[in-house]
Amino acid sequence: MERTGMDSISEIHRWDTITKYIEQSEALLHKYFPKFVKKSKPVKPKIELPDGALGKELPKKNYIDYLKKRYGDWKQIELNKKGEKFNWAAFTISLSKRYKASGMNYIDVRHFDDLASYLKSRIDGTIMGKVNKSKGIKNYSVFEEFSETEI
Repeated sequence: MERTGMDSISEIHRWDTITKYIEQSEALLHKYFPKFVKKSKPVKPKIELPDGALGKELPKKNYIDYLKKRYGDWKQIELNKKGEKFNWAAFTISLSKRYKASGMNYIDVRHFDDLASYLKSRIDGTIMGKVNKSKGIKNYSVFEEFSETEI
């Protein structure tokens, strides 16, 4: 007696059982239900910062970020009058280039004092900085004060 395709099925499964098997098989999911498979984004390998990089010393990195933000925010006040926007990316790139680094986190930590002084001078040079200075108001915290408040 010749067997038909139906005769060779030893079990009959309900749809919920079939979907359970499909969900457990990555190959079946991709083959029959590609629209339901989440496309995973390639994971970039995490690059370790070199020793001596600003990004490895979080208190100093945070202080520099604080000074950058103070400068950018105060510079934006001036630019608002002209209808312009502060270009954060260009400013950050210029700082990285100034210290010959591929990014802020890669600036050599030995430049920390010079970088902080540079940012402070930029803050003091803004209109807000000049007004505050004339009134005896501090424009920023020094590193030690900032470090104490960050804890």
